[in-house]
Amino acid sequence: MLPKYNMKRTCNNLRTSGLTLVEVLTVVAIIAILVSILVPVLAKQKIKAKAKLAKLDCSSIAQAITQYNMDNIGRFPSARGEQANTKGGDITFSMHDNGPTGAVPHNGDLMIILSAIESLGGNNVNAGHARNSKKFNYLQSKLTSSKEKPGMGPDGIYRDPFGNPYVVTVDKSGDGKCYDFFYGDGAVSGTGGQIGANGLMKETLPNGISGYILTAKAMVWSAGPDREVSPGQGALEGKNYDNIIGW
Repeated sequence: MLPKYNMKRTCNNLRTSGLTLVEVLTVVAIIAILVSILVPVLAKQKIKAKAKLAKLDCSSIAQAITQYNMDNIGRFPSARGEQANTKGGDITFSMHDNGPTGAVPHNGDLMIILSAIESLGGNNVNAGHARNSKKFNYLQSKLTSSKEKPGMGPDGIYRDPFGNPYVVTVDKSGDGKCYDFFYGDGAVSGTGGQIGANGLMKETLPNGISGYILTAKAMVWSAGPDREVSPGQGALEGKNYDNIIGW
């Protein structure tokens, strides 16, 4: 004999096993709160990861320039007869015409020569490998098809993961010290002491002006996540706070 089927009890069980509207809304609210917490955290982690990559790039570029300088009897990887554009007698390279530091030559020449490329984007600076006769790739750079992506763009300019061109200063004066167009300025790196911001040292330049220098053949940095710099502000303040420093 088949057992009796209690339809009323079954319906009641079905109703009690489901979620009420209040319970559903509570779950949705909890999920929304968790998302609101996690999204900013993940975004910050992504920025930190990009900043770490940029710092590694800065170090790699400086090392590549130093090695090139040693291999080429004190020459630097440039070919346009650039004149010193800093108070310390050195050269700061950024991007075409106007980089974040003002009117300075772009870093494309450096990167094309260091990467043993003859020509890129109409830039024939290393035609016939004239500036890198050993055809040695000092910089394992990533070629990209966009000027907004990290790596060496179609114009030869090397950009960080945030899309900023790397700012590179080389020791044009040959004194073993770099005076950067931006960070050499006391208004940016001055701290009131001998040691300036980011470890730069205060020195009196040959022209009698005080400035902040790095003892190295090259120094590299970029504008960071906000893609902006402020010449009149301290190195650790405002728009300059998130700049990526390679030394």
